[in-house]
Amino acid sequence: MDHVRKLAGDIGPRTAPSKAYRRAARYVRGELREMGYRVTMDAVPMAVGRTWNVSARWPGATGRPVLLGAHLDTVEGSPGANDNASGVAVILEVARSVAGTALGEEIRFVAFGGEEVQPGGGHHYGSLYDAARSRPRAMVSVDMIGLDRDIIVAWLGTGSRRTVKLLLRSAREIGIEARERVLPDVSDHGPYERAGVPSGFLWTGDEPNHHEPTDVVTNVRRGALARMGRLLLRFLSRNA
Repeated sequence: MDHVRKLAGDIGPRTAPSKAYRRAARYVRGELREMGYRVTMDAVPMAVGRTWNVSARWPGATGRPVLLGAHLDTVEGSPGANDNASGVAVILEVARSVAGTALGEEIRFVAFGGEEVQPGGGHHYGSLYDAARSRPRAMVSVDMIGLDRDIIVAWLGTGSRRTVKLLLRSAREIGIEARERVLPDVSDHGPYERAGVPSGFLWTGDEPNHHEPTDVVTNVRRGALARMGRLLLRFLSRNA
């Protein structure tokens, strides 16, 4: 919840090319570096301007990792507490949980820029950029997961279902309710799935505050964040 408060409360709206976004990216970079990760900020060109992906991996790790990602940007005027400070907060705490372990060496963490629709057109700029340059063995996008609801495990329905199956199995094993849906390209898993990477999208569904000024910190439930963290740790242990 501290990460949600920092990103949505202190920093607030953080459109992909803005100074506020760069402040948020530096915050994420600082948190990951403090945990011991090797962190880069990769410049990503967009139709208008540019943004940055914050990418982290444990020093000395080799081989194809599992990619755990969440978009850091918001639409204009929205603090983006659930969309998507919630997802960024969870991947940061998962990173903390596995830092310095054998499991941590199997994962790359990415906070994506430019997921939302941008001036000049286009979206998912950060994940498109990264998917063209990397090939993880699996990818999970954690996006809008701060509500106390059953977890939705979504995908495009055109690639490998392996990651979706493992996420659903992991949820069952720890007593979390989750269900599968096929959805259009609405999150950062899309570019990876289209590139042949088994991918999935974790979500807790639509809400009335989506893309509104009312998407504030009080929308996000601490228990929902903890539940998602437990699911991801179980999934990652099965993918290591």
